[in-house]
Amino acid sequence: MPAKGPVQDSVALEFERRAQKMKEKLTGEEVPEVLTRETWMTELPPELQHIGLGARTFKKRSGPENKDRSIWTDTPADRERKARERLEGKKTGEAKKDEVPHVSQKEMEMAEKVSKYN
Repeated sequence: MPAKGPVQDSVALEFERRAQKMKEKLTGEEVPEVLTRETWMTELPPELQHIGLGARTFKKRSGPENKDRSIWTDTPADRERKARERLEGKKTGEAKKDEVPHVSQKEMEMAEKVSKYN
């Protein structure tokens, strides 16, 4: 059956929508979209627990793993901050190396006794 009114072509509508979007972008009227990721994309998956599937072997390591797993969720700003902290830690470590270690009186007495007996 023929249409009773004007037919709206989806291709023409899409073309007009893209043209309007480009015009807004060029004139500066564009509203920037705030991109956010869902939590399942930004959080680590839970550790898989043994559910009885897979090869049967003894546990390779005992105890929980205490690794730094933040590399999965760090933003570039976090990475830069951690790099600065590492550099600052190295600088303070160099200053500590230059200092002469303080030897207590008790340690001096023990060193004398050891040298006397050897």
